[in-house]
Amino acid sequence: LVVLSVGLRPGDDPRRFLDVELDPYGFFASPDPKLDVTLTSVPGVFAAGGAVGPKDIVDSVVEASAAATKAAIYLGAPPASTAPPEETLQVEIQDFLAPAVAEATKIAEVQRG
Repeated sequence: LVVLSVGLRPGDDPRRFLDVELDPYGFFASPDPKLDVTLTSVPGVFAAGGAVGPKDIVDSVVEASAAATKAAIYLGAPPASTAPPEETLQVEIQDFLAPAVAEATKIAEVQRG
């Protein structure tokens, strides 16, 4: 089996503005690459995709989603709801419609006299 691929190397050294550990090839190094590749040596800084090493698009998108989630949690985002999506959506719709339903009820009461 022969596979042709274009080489990839980091285009810049992030240590110019961030004291972060890099691997021998110049990509962001993760303290635990087997468990979480998005972690870096700097708390609150998460890496994904080509910043971590050569990746295809699918892996880059998955890692980016993980990094974005970890960044949101780091910044204090509330945890995601554990309710099934249908129940969550139903509650959101009810909350959204509540003012309109209340107004329609008032109008109906006024019309009834």
